[in-house]
Amino acid sequence: MPPGFKIDWRKQFAKLEPFASEKGGVVHIRVGSESPTNAFLRTFNDYLVNSIWPKKWSTVNIDVDREQSHFLGDIVQRIGKKIGASVSVDDGRGVVVNIGNNNSAHQNLSIENVRVNVTGLTTLQARIETLCGLLKDVLEHRRIAIIFRNLESLSGNQLNLLHSCLWDDALAELISAGLLIIDVHAAGAASLSDSSWPPDPDIVLGLPSEYDYDDARAAKEDLINFALGMGLYADPMHASVFAETLLMSNQTVGGLHAALARSLTGLGRA
Repeated sequence: MPPGFKIDWRKQFAKLEPFASEKGGVVHIRVGSESPTNAFLRTFNDYLVNSIWPKKWSTVNIDVDREQSHFLGDIVQRIGKKIGASVSVDDGRGVVVNIGNNNSAHQNLSIENVRVNVTGLTTLQARIETLCGLLKDVLEHRRIAIIFRNLESLSGNQLNLLHSCLWDDALAELISAGLLIIDVHAAGAASLSDSSWPPDPDIVLGLPSEYDYDDARAAKEDLINFALGMGLYADPMHASVFAETLLMSNQTVGGLHAALARSLTGLGRA
């Protein structure tokens, strides 16, 4: 792809630039069913990793719809692996203990002096403390963005556990050191509104499903630069026709990105 290639996203990137350059924080990105979420995140990752910043960037993608990112222990391990550290953890699935509920007996039933110790969560919390110490060291010379996706598919209890264990007194303490947390979720997700995750945002962004007039002009400019930069056309006039054709034949942002991907596949450049 040509340097700086985007197909718009100018409004979103303008709001994200302060966080990319120096500020830590929490960003919510709310998406709809037609939002080109994958395309945006690929572009944003390239923007962070390949642009020139005071500190270089590393990104950690946590998608609970993918294998090995479903539970708190998996998430901790994945973050540790990305920064080059081994953080051994329990699986984080938790232990359910029922005492005195729905019991039955033919005679009187008495439950007394019961003590239950569940050490898994305590062990996991110790690993989280270790992870946060490692992250703090890394943030002295490198920026880290942790991008969460599809967490609305978790239960309310899992989301509350994520907030209380991984955010409170943990990742929250690293925002001032430059940590960036991005939570990408479906707009209006009921499970998120009923839980304490995600943390309160510094900014909230939406990914539009359609271009307005200004966005369409910016997208056309990106497509022209793309066509010229990739050598698809040698002159701006033909590149402009290429851009206008794609825009006119694709009414949604996602459709335009998909059409461009198909064009690249047909040219053997995907």
